[in-house]
Amino acid sequence: MALITATEAKVLLPALSGTGADTSIDTMISRAGQALAEYCAFPAVAGAGPTLEQTTYTMYLDGLDEDARRPEVLQLPLRPIVSVTSVYDDADRAYGSSAQVAEADHFSVDKTGGALVLLGTSTHAWSVNAFEALKVVAVCGLTAGSIPELVKAAVAVTVQANWSKRHTATADQVGVGGDTFAPSKVPYFVPAEAKGLIAPWVLWERKLSGAREVRFA
Repeated sequence: MALITATEAKVLLPALSGTGADTSIDTMISRAGQALAEYCAFPAVAGAGPTLEQTTYTMYLDGLDEDARRPEVLQLPLRPIVSVTSVYDDADRAYGSSAQVAEADHFSVDKTGGALVLLGTSTHAWSVNAFEALKVVAVCGLTAGSIPELVKAAVAVTVQANWSKRHTATADQVGVGGDTFAPSKVPYFVPAEAKGLIAPWVLWERKLSGAREVRFA
């Protein structure tokens, strides 16, 4: 399900009326959603492009640093968290049933902050300095039916900014030799206004690190 509908997008495209362009608008909405997700540093998984919509992710995280300031907190690379399916903590990376860490017994979920926090009554401690010791399967992203208005606005603004560039005829011209020019595809872009609107959902840790610290499967 898309982040916004064609009807919502047309609020910013007053020149359009009726439903004749809805198929094109739906395509632009899909592209806008993917462009915004890529800007926010959401990963592409299972052969699909990045998305802001809720998706099930399997994450392999290294153990905490030895000098972690908050050793009870396992920070996930994605947020918001919708739900946690399973957590395994195993330095041997077998991820068997004996390594499973049950949410009910050991941790609470900070959905907005994207973290798993050990309960005061838990007897577990997150692994330290162990390569991919932690396997977490969780549903993360924005829930259909309750997409924040700022996100909807960011999608609509992105659609509006790219609408006039959707045809090859409006592409930039590039030289191909001598005085010969050919149209080049104009990249789908996220305008500055949309970047401002989507800022609260940017995964800055992944964006600034180059998103290399976690493996997704």
